[in-house]
Amino acid sequence: MKRLLSTIIGVSLIIVCGLFSYITLSEWYEVKYDIQTAVYPFGNSDSFYSTADQYATANLVWGILFLIVLFLCIYFMIKSFKLKKNSITGASL
Repeated sequence: MKRLLSTIIGVSLIIVCGLFSYITLSEWYEVKYDIQTAVYPFGNSDSFYSTADQYATANLVWGILFLIVLFLCIYFMIKSFKLKKNSITGASL
């Protein structure tokens, strides 16, 4: 039961981090390189939407952070499965 729960949590984290990373990095690309800024209300009092560059930079930072967490989740899931497999078969690391 504990292994199933940790697998479900790990896979859920991988899906969520992958999705958020994709969304924020594609948003960064659209604003920074495709210059699709007509639909954004830049210049409002909110600091996140102050300028297109600031919005793009914030999305880039969040995208990279989610990508790092995604890779760490994948790494630790693989490491966890290798450890469990070795403990079942009795092989040494």
